[in-house]
Amino acid sequence: DQTTEYIIVSNFNSPTSIEEEIYSEEQFKMIERSSINQINLNSNCLNLLFVGRLVNFKGVDLIMEIARKLKDNNRVTFTIIGDGPERESLTKFKEKYKLKNVNLLGPIYDRKKIVNAYKKCDVVMLLSQKREGFSIAISDALVFGKPIIISTNAYNSEFNGFDLGFIEKDNDIDTICNDIKQLQFNSKTYEMKSVGAIRFAKKFLDINKNLRILREVINGK
Repeated sequence: DQTTEYIIVSNFNSPTSIEEEIYSEEQFKMIERSSINQINLNSNCLNLLFVGRLVNFKGVDLIMEIARKLKDNNRVTFTIIGDGPERESLTKFKEKYKLKNVNLLGPIYDRKKIVNAYKKCDVVMLLSQKREGFSIAISDALVFGKPIIISTNAYNSEFNGFDLGFIEKDNDIDTICNDIKQLQFNSKTYEMKSVGAIRFAKKFLDINKNLRILREVINGK
């Protein structure tokens, strides 16, 4: 019997210019040479970012609880970008507990502004309570060398062998707060995980290299 192997590609389009710019070898080299990830840490400030849908299984409510626990640490801030059915309840939670350390920005549709948010942040969070595919938000974080704090539901096997951040097995608030403090006060820990992020990006997220491989597969080379 003969076996025929099929590769199905859906919506295979050329990347936008901004994707070509940020998911490129030149971008990765620039991040490696730059001290951009250390600037905010000089004063032990830490800005944590979430980008995604505001639905209950994304764990944004857990991020708010963490912000509440760290509300007296005025050098840790949380920026949340997105829209969804949980937006109103998150706004009420912020107001109820007077969380000045939380910035609820709502949806942002301009890709350049989203990219700028990743550049300005220090850490990206995704504490999903349901299994995620390979997250675009996490990809964006890694190409800018940002450490990640994610749940096991957001973990992918490709991360094996890379020290990218903290993987939260139980989404325990006290544990996550301690991990945040490690990134805030231990510059060596932050730098090590930032380097791990960019190394992963160089290996797996170079869009031009991946497109070349895909075209070679499609063309049977």
